[in-house]
Amino acid sequence: MDNDIKHVHVGQAIDKRRNELGLSKSELGRKIGVPQQHINRILERETMETSRLIKVSEALDFNFFSLFCPKQHHISAHLAAVSLDGNANNLIGDAELAVQLSSEKKETYLPNCSSFLRTV
Repeated sequence: MDNDIKHVHVGQAIDKRRNELGLSKSELGRKIGVPQQHINRILERETMETSRLIKVSEALDFNFFSLFCPKQHHISAHLAAVSLDGNANNLIGDAELAVQLSSEKKETYLPNCSSFLRTV
């Protein structure tokens, strides 16, 4: 099975984003409801509970789940046609769909690992 899941040190990724935003550890702690001492432990850890990572993602306005699986999944012509025209009965081929998508330059939702992880 070909899955492109990367090893991520979650604490380091959080600290990098916190620094990008110019937030202190105390400010991050307030945003997620924990004391600064706990933030220090979070930043040292490689892993984190999913519910806590969701809170941190919301506080830092960044989807940390996307770091684990940055590769977008393939989407069928049928599903893309639905998102293109809103019509599940639109029966066009892959080549025609590619032309339509590139010419209209519409952004479509492509499911990724983060959407899977949030639903588990």
